[in-house]
Amino acid sequence: MGIDLQSAVERLRAGEVVAIPTDTVYGLAASLNSPGAIAQIYQMKGRPADKPLPILGGSLEQLTSLSTQPELWLPLARHFWPGPLTLVVPAAPGLPPGVVGQDGTVALRWPGGVLVGQLLSATGPLAVTSANRSGQPPATRWEEISDWPVLRAHEPLQGTPSTIIAWQRGGWRLLRAGSLDVEKIGRFLGQPLLP
Repeated sequence: MGIDLQSAVERLRAGEVVAIPTDTVYGLAASLNSPGAIAQIYQMKGRPADKPLPILGGSLEQLTSLSTQPELWLPLARHFWPGPLTLVVPAAPGLPPGVVGQDGTVALRWPGGVLVGQLLSATGPLAVTSANRSGQPPATRWEEISDWPVLRAHEPLQGTPSTIIAWQRGGWRLLRAGSLDVEKIGRFLGQPLLP
């Protein structure tokens, strides 16, 4: 079921799960203020409970308060955001269940794309993961996920999920190769990512 931007905002504020376009693939989104909706995403995807959901924000300001050590990752964020890079960093206290890893980290991203930017500006940060059953390919067309309320993209999606890197033991480690070339990250850091 296709919905417009205002309806998506209202549904998310009301505690519903909404399928949204990012710059890479479609995602299932829930408000950080709606633990029930976050739990529903796990059920919809069949996602293991020990895999926390990433958080998407619409600005650096929205995301810096969600981490205890933004100084670790702000240089990367300022260079590569908005864009397809997810940073796994120390989590701030008080985040809802389902978005913080057992190691006390949170995955943060500011996606590119006009429509998702407008949505995040209106809602604030959202818990978002790709709109597919766990282990299946992510959705790149809204028709693939039309069983859910879905905000339809006006621009094509890249189709490859974001690159994920994590701050671990004093260095940046690659967790998932994605649409941002890891060599670009290494050049920016002045050293390769840890495997």
